[in-house]
Amino acid sequence: MLLVSTRGLYWRPMSPRISRRHALKQLGAAGAGAVLIRTVGLDGQSEPLTVGGQPVEIAVSSVNPDTVRLTVRRVSGGSDASLADGALVKDAWGSPSSAGLGTPIVVGRTSVAVSAELRADPGAIRIEVAGSAFRSGSDIARPAGTVGQWFDINRSTGRVTFVGHDSEGAEIARAVLRRLRASDRLAGYVAGLTRHHLDLGFLVHERPLSRRTIWRYLTATAPNSADVTLLTVADRLATRGRKAEPAIAAHLELAREMLGHAFALQAAGPQPPLVPGDELAAELGIRPGPELGELLRTLEEDRFAGEISTREQAVARARELLDAG
Repeated sequence: MLLVSTRGLYWRPMSPRISRRHALKQLGAAGAGAVLIRTVGLDGQSEPLTVGGQPVEIAVSSVNPDTVRLTVRRVSGGSDASLADGALVKDAWGSPSSAGLGTPIVVGRTSVAVSAELRADPGAIRIEVAGSAFRSGSDIARPAGTVGQWFDINRSTGRVTFVGHDSEGAEIARAVLRRLRASDRLAGYVAGLTRHHLDLGFLVHERPLSRRTIWRYLTATAPNSADVTLLTVADRLATRGRKAEPAIAAHLELAREMLGHAFALQAAGPQPPLVPGDELAAELGIRPGPELGELLRTLEEDRFAGEISTREQAVARARELLDAG
């Protein structure tokens, strides 16, 4: 098992039968306790949190001093299935709390608050997470205590959205790996996976995909297109709720298609351009620079799309793009 500490990475032999709860204890998680948020102060009154017309509670538990796990559960008639893995230590929970809007609940070095925006938008519950992990400096440039992450829960449908968590997560992943003194290559790899883990899901609704769309996905995720695609599958398999099964099936179908393109491109290896950059610049009478680079990238996309296949076609297409401005 690979354990991660703030001092770096190290290997420690552990029993194959170790439970997840015991592993969390090794990380200082177990016994940290949790807080249940069931009501919020709204305009001087205590109002229950509701989703889909049902009262809910937000369980906030510590995974480590800088990480929390949030679980939204029905107050009554619900299931404790989310606790079956032992990640939350139920007997260590405190009494249900009432939190004023914007008033943080502190667990470890992390704080969680129901945003004051609930007043402006009563249709959604915004949860804001802040903590010492978002301290300013070379790791992550934010003042300590500022909101580092947030997500919204639609109070009618229960749908959870976290706009921008792909780019936010990439920034955090890169910063954490730098703090752990990982190589720039590893930090860039993990940040890239995180940054693009939503891309394929956005394309599910555009099927059938054009060759241009496929190319743009492959170039955006290169050189790790297959790895990114597999991560999108893992991310999709973790979804729950209504319409989850059809969404998973559609995503898997597209992932199989995209993996085929990724492996085919990898097997073909780097292809020489139809016309080298210096020759294209001479043909068009332009100087090397960003404009030439953009033309060459467009020609590669046109080639993958099957619209050009010869040097002459590439030069004509480049001249057409240049004239179009």
